[in-house]
Amino acid sequence: MSRLLVMLAVVAGCGQVEKRTSCLDRPGTVFCDDFEAATLAAWSELEGAPIRQTSVVHAGGGALAVASTSAAQSAVGVQLAPITTGSLNLRAWMRFPALPPLAKVNLLSIDGVGSDSIIVLADQDELRVYSTAGAAVTVTTGVDVPRERWFCLELHADLAATDGALRLDLDGAQIGGQPGIATVGDAGYGGISAGALFVDPDQDPLTFYIDDVALSTRPVGCQ
Repeated sequence: MSRLLVMLAVVAGCGQVEKRTSCLDRPGTVFCDDFEAATLAAWSELEGAPIRQTSVVHAGGGALAVASTSAAQSAVGVQLAPITTGSLNLRAWMRFPALPPLAKVNLLSIDGVGSDSIIVLADQDELRVYSTAGAAVTVTTGVDVPRERWFCLELHADLAATDGALRLDLDGAQIGGQPGIATVGDAGYGGISAGALFVDPDQDPLTFYIDDVALSTRPVGCQ
């Protein structure tokens, strides 16, 4: 084989390695969407006007744009088979503009079959976790939402009626957590949501972006 053909073969092979594989191929994956499809058909629930766009993306060719004003919600959601034991790990990449300040915006949630939910939110710009399972718990972090860059959030929930745990990671490093708490009721969790799930009435108009959402029974990480 000539040197030119060898070089072409190597380049072709490299292209195959770099091609994105389906997020569903990861072990433990319950649901994922990297927004490469032209529609939001992976999600069974749409509220407000979330849009799949191609201008601002973390990886690949598409990402979700979420625009909200005042108390108007804009989000995607999906219903899944109930999970009551083990671990749930919800990962998403997000990008926020420099302004406006974030009064209170719910960003991600693991949704209960009943009334339980575990929510990642921005409260006065600070990243927090709020769980309604058992006695309601708020996990504070002291870390503000990063601005004008893509960042990786991963919510870890060890499910238990009395001795569960919550942890929030930013770009792969833990920024907050709470062990020894109730994290699940009898009905378990049967869905996830992403976007502006709740917006404080005093919040100024806001547009931000979400990409590479995944829910897994194993830690997903930021790769």
